[in-house]
Amino acid sequence: MKTLLDSIREYAARPWASVSERSATYDATLSVTARLACAEHLANHIRAHSPGYAEARQADLEHHLRMSQLFALIHARKLHS
Repeated sequence: MKTLLDSIREYAARPWASVSERSATYDATLSVTARLACAEHLANHIRAHSPGYAEARQADLEHHLRMSQLFALIHARKLHS
């Protein structure tokens, strides 16, 4: 029986460089208008299925920004110690 850890390892072992390359190749074929339409479609889908998404995303973004600031502060202190 596959465990959660097995699933995580399997996911992490995926060929992410290949996925990234294929995505970049595909994205290069899209016009700016098509890219914006895709983004709008995705945003509408998320709003329809997760009404609180915008607020949750904003809180998540603020948390990431704060963590980034703290990591930069730690890095700066290490450079000066």
